[in-house]
Amino acid sequence: MQNNPKMDLELLKLADLIEDMQWDFDRFSTSGQETYDEILVSLNRFLRLYAAARKVKK
Repeated sequence: MQNNPKMDLELLKLADLIEDMQWDFDRFSTSGQETYDEILVSLNRFLRLYAAARKVKK
């Protein structure tokens, strides 16, 4: 995977936006809280795979 600074910035922006939603977590419905948790797990997995792919391709 080639280094793509624009993609890196968009991923960081997405991660920051999702993290900012944490402030409203208590106001989410139960299903909203579960969905938010699933998004965090999925994003974490993706970022780990993305980082590993970048290490291998360098």
